[in-house]
Amino acid sequence: MKDIEPGSLVFVPIRKRRIPAILISTRSIKDAKTEIKRSDFELKKIDKAGDEKFFSKEFMETAEEMADYFGTNLGQVISCYVPNNLFKGYEKNIQKVKIKAKDTAVKEIAEEKKHIVELVQAPIEDRIAFYKSLIRENFARKSSVFLCLPTTHEVNVFADNLKKGIEDYTLLLRPEDSPKKLVNARQTARDKSHPLLIIATPIFSCFLDDSFETVIIEKESSNAHKTLSRPFIDSRLFIEKLAKKLSLRLILGDTVLRLETLHKKEIDEYSPSLLFKYRLISRVIPKILDTKKDKNNFDTKAISEDLLDVVRNSIEAKKNTLLLTTKKGLSSATICGDCKTIVSCKNCGSTTTLHRRDSSNVFFCHKCGTGQNTNVLCNKCRSWNLRPVGFGTERVEDELRDNFPDANILRMDGESVKTHRQSKEMMTSFEENKGSVMIGTEMALFYLTKPIENIAIVSTDSLFFVPDFKINERVFNFLVSAKLMAENNFIIQTRCADNPIFEKIVRGDALQFYKEEILLRKNFNYPPFRLFIKITGEGKEEVVTKEFDELAIFLKKWNPEKFRSSSNLPGGKARMNLLIKVNPVNWPEKSSGSEDPEKMSLPEILKILPPRFAVKVDAESIL
Repeated sequence: MKDIEPGSLVFVPIRKRRIPAILISTRSIKDAKTEIKRSDFELKKIDKAGDEKFFSKEFMETAEEMADYFGTNLGQVISCYVPNNLFKGYEKNIQKVKIKAKDTAVKEIAEEKKHIVELVQAPIEDRIAFYKSLIRENFARKSSVFLCLPTTHEVNVFADNLKKGIEDYTLLLRPEDSPKKLVNARQTARDKSHPLLIIATPIFSCFLDDSFETVIIEKESSNAHKTLSRPFIDSRLFIEKLAKKLSLRLILGDTVLRLETLHKKEIDEYSPSLLFKYRLISRVIPKILDTKKDKNNFDTKAISEDLLDVVRNSIEAKKNTLLLTTKKGLSSATICGDCKTIVSCKNCGSTTTLHRRDSSNVFFCHKCGTGQNTNVLCNKCRSWNLRPVGFGTERVEDELRDNFPDANILRMDGESVKTHRQSKEMMTSFEENKGSVMIGTEMALFYLTKPIENIAIVSTDSLFFVPDFKINERVFNFLVSAKLMAENNFIIQTRCADNPIFEKIVRGDALQFYKEEILLRKNFNYPPFRLFIKITGEGKEEVVTKEFDELAIFLKKWNPEKFRSSSNLPGGKARMNLLIKVNPVNWPEKSSGSEDPEKMSLPEILKILPPRFAVKVDAESIL
């Protein structure tokens, strides 16, 4: 058998099973004779699958670089880009394993390819039209296109718009697809003589090779491009590095791109495409409703009288209305009326949302899925005086049904629709039945197939009280995206009408918003001017506090800032954090090559920290 190279798919015998695995490194047996003789286990032969590597050299190099960047090991990085069901397909021998090089018929212009990063910033309908043209151009040059989207439901939505006419040459890849389907898709991607359009989530980056000419990262501003669990990899950076090694054209697209991305354009690291707009002009003139002036106690009502009038007129005129809010459930949070402490999850400490369950209400955590009875006391002062704040989709729906009992009212959020088909059917019903009213979270925007006569933001005020340096960016992106889908009226209800962000949203002035936000980031040494590295741990307060005191001393040359999270954890537990700010230009630090912790570089130290410490490099939040 020929030498097996890193990146190859192999089968490892474990008891009576042959487990598929990726080979990440090799050593000469001559250099390990002593270790082998002293080992207390038997060596077994591994089998190689096919004649070609499962992962390209470029993929493996990228994975190694990302392991250093995110302070983790190579195996963990690779695990983020190999779907479990793909491995299961090979393990079950659903199809005879045959890994071979892709047909060269689709590779006639490899020499002409050049890596470049281009930005697309425009309304979604304009971006889809741009991508359709781009796909045709690539197919004409016999090159494939890889479209990466952060979530499965966005894969489905974009596929509905892009695959028409090229269904035979479009692959939709989702982590939940069956093992058989993924194995067949892998073979198709490598064997097909015709170029392909692959629409997939980031985990399928392992499909990228030099048969592609263009990679598109859509919904570029979405946090869902980052893995939610260890090792907390940012797939946007992984794909960018891989695209560079493969000499691919990389396109970053969104209605409003991240500030970090726009900053790279301003310093000439990225280039604007032909479809790049700083002025996002809508069909309507937005209206700001200052609910502080509402005479009917807006503190207890989700919908103001002015907005009720708009809904009423819309129903009578047989026009549709979409009401958006930031949270599902009855209220976005619950606070103690005495000490102002927020009711947090008993499991993970995150803020809970009030939901209706059958005939009673529950506090539900959207982060870990834990539910708890509302018959609880304040964690801090033991008061019964708990008050819901903010308005969720269920609360808005209740008020609408009270005011318009005969209207066709629909609710689209993660509770009311569970599948892509259900979402499409609900949106079709809404768009076809004139005079309908829909209440939804941001996900409702993704399923709109055409502009809606009236769109109103019920409330985003609770977001402004989140101590997060990216919150203005999040609000701006959400509201501008909604505004661009309104045909007759776009209304924002707020008690913060004097916030200057609303003026920029009304004008669609992304450039001025960028200039002001990036100046604030620079003044406070926030990203992109500093890279945040956050180390978090939790446990019994006295234990975790001692551990972090010792860790802060050990890492003192990097000037860590130690602080405790504000969320109260049950059982006398506490969550502690260390925040390290480094110059992104100098990250990751070069390896020291030493096994002495005192001499190691910071990435090397992060890799050897015990699992009880969660490490986030390029942390989105410092809370």
